[in-house]
Amino acid sequence: MTDNETVGVADRDGSQRRTKTNIPKRRGSEYIDVLLRNLDKQILQNSNSVVIGLAACQNNQGLTTTAINLAIRCADHGMGPVLLIDANVKDSKLSRMYRTGKVGYGDCLTGKSALESAATPTKIESLDVLGVGDKQLAGQIVPDPSLADHFFDQARDQYRVTIVDMPVFKNPSPAHSLGTYLDGVIVVARSGVQNYRLEEMQESIENVNDNLLGVVMTGGEGSVLPRWLQRLFN
Repeated sequence: MTDNETVGVADRDGSQRRTKTNIPKRRGSEYIDVLLRNLDKQILQNSNSVVIGLAACQNNQGLTTTAINLAIRCADHGMGPVLLIDANVKDSKLSRMYRTGKVGYGDCLTGKSALESAATPTKIESLDVLGVGDKQLAGQIVPDPSLADHFFDQARDQYRVTIVDMPVFKNPSPAHSLGTYLDGVIVVARSGVQNYRLEEMQESIENVNDNLLGVVMTGGEGSVLPRWLQRLFN
């Protein structure tokens, strides 16, 4: 989905001429683009495909909204194909918003369905959504690691970027188990969340995934915390 916009293009003699070009529609806020630029530097430029989890230490942190905006901006910037996965079983807002089918993440994770037949195309070019599917299956701590490995291998083969809207991150929990299959984790926290909760979450994430990519603060200014390449909860 693009808008035709007129932009200035310099000719060889330095003069300006006006031309039409397809520029992606502006979607999402500036802080999402800051997030995307940092992700690009950290992992996207060095990998053919990545699976990134978005995690929170409690509900109502703006996790799903951030995951959706990040996926859309990835697609808008030509980083697709992009897959957005709803693994947030207790909320599953993502599945409701995109009206995904009954077969989804839980079914794929346990080998009951292939990813290509379960993903739902969206109106946004190069963006598919995988709904939560069977909630009972999706809500388990990963029951068969070999099947989970196969599912995420499918995602990496078929998509350039996979973004996972995760359940609340606790140890032990489905999110904690899921973390071992990801290439990195982004923490989403609403402004004002208690520091001890973030510290506990940092420790839990680092026990299963040594690639903590950074933190997005939602609410308030809605900005990315500085010093992306440092551990951010000190």
